[in-house]
Amino acid sequence: MPDDVPVPHDLHAATFVPYEGTTFAVVHPDGGDPVPLTLAAVVAAAEQANAPRVDPFSLWFTGPPEVGLAQGLWTLDHDVLGRLAVFLVPRKPEADGLPRYEAVFN
Repeated sequence: MPDDVPVPHDLHAATFVPYEGTTFAVVHPDGGDPVPLTLAAVVAAAEQANAPRVDPFSLWFTGPPEVGLAQGLWTLDHDVLGRLAVFLVPRKPEADGLPRYEAVFN
């Protein structure tokens, strides 16, 4: 991951809600083709006592069936939000068979 990619410490759920249904491009560190992920949902989480974030939330993405991403820190590009460093966790596909990924902000 390049050092110039910001980790989104100051982002909130409200930052992402207007972009549900839009595409984020996962940048491959080896220069391969970007992988498109669709922001499927922004989900508020329960507040936790003494947690660093007062408004925890998750971002849920769907990806193309032919590409699977490993758990880890990935660079995402978005037309409006710009470039973000986000830790993605693969989740179980739902009935449609599309890969799911979650990014937790807590």
